[in-house]
Amino acid sequence: MVVKESRVNNPLETKRFEMRAWSPDDVEDFHSIWCDPAVIWWRPVSTSVADSAQVLESQRLRSEAMPSGLGWWGVRERSTGDVVGNVILQPLHEDANQIELSCQIIAARW
Repeated sequence: MVVKESRVNNPLETKRFEMRAWSPDDVEDFHSIWCDPAVIWWRPVSTSVADSAQVLESQRLRSEAMPSGLGWWGVRERSTGDVVGNVILQPLHEDANQIELSCQIIAARW
């Protein structure tokens, strides 16, 4: 598999946060976001880590096929190392010429 360097080796960092591509090793953190119905209100939540692993792998592969600058990323708080959310930039389902921006933040950080 060819991994685009911009997704894996070049996280976006701010003073407080790091946004980087999800990896298969992140499934527990990914699940902590995608199993919470307060956060994921528009679709059925992942009911198990195995379910989240399938969603994560599907989205990782989708992200790798997207143009540079688009994809799914985990958001980690730099001071604690905790994953606090997910950011998505992807082509809009109804119109691939438009970009959808979505973010999900764990409820404990609201």
